[in-house]
Amino acid sequence: MRPGVRNVKTVSNESQPSCFLAEWYRPDVTSRTMEATAAALQTAAAAMRAKGMQVRLLMTLAVPADEVMYAMFSAYSADCVVQTCKQASMPVERLSSDVLLGSTWPPEGRPE
Repeated sequence: MRPGVRNVKTVSNESQPSCFLAEWYRPDVTSRTMEATAAALQTAAAAMRAKGMQVRLLMTLAVPADEVMYAMFSAYSADCVVQTCKQASMPVERLSSDVLLGSTWPPEGRPE
């Protein structure tokens, strides 16, 4: 595991939410750990919203062969995401801002 937050950028325009990609290095990534991680992050995001912070977990994914897990959030600031991850006992190791989603998001059949 690589310690510490490696990259945190702030958002210059906080009038609308941006997408953030959180990253963790985990040698033990399995479908079970991903389910637990997603549940913890979802619960933490809900708790943050209850406190007035506008943050939403959009998706989680993992690449076990690379020992890495990711979570994509919608939030007004990087700090909201950092606090949400801490609340979930998953301190961010790397956080990228202004992440762009491809044309296939949201998935087919899901309302925009």
